[in-house]
Amino acid sequence: MNDRNSIEISGGSFQGSAIGIGHVEHHGVVAQGSVADLRTALAASAPELIGHGRNEEDEAEIRHEIRKIDQELAAPEPDGAAVKTRWKSVLSALGDAATASEQIARITDLVTELFGR
Repeated sequence: MNDRNSIEISGGSFQGSAIGIGHVEHHGVVAQGSVADLRTALAASAPELIGHGRNEEDEAEIRHEIRKIDQELAAPEPDGAAVKTRWKSVLSALGDAATASEQIARITDLVTELFGR
């Protein structure tokens, strides 16, 4: 191998991968979050989420659901169905504001990654 910027790989199997110099692409890689990531994102976003409630009743519901989600995530084996149901309640209480935040999208992605749709 005398060519500059070349690579020779033999005897391996590389599936869903790409190798490049300067510009590297990853194919088929899914970075999965953890329950800890979800708890951190939820705690960091709680004030914003509660503040987006349409009225005091919605704010109280969002606060309650976030607290219950966090309690469930603290369990040794969180009940994914309960987490999903409670997160859907938060999104419902948020109404149109549910689509306004990147952090809300991140939490929704984490809930889906960890517990399915």
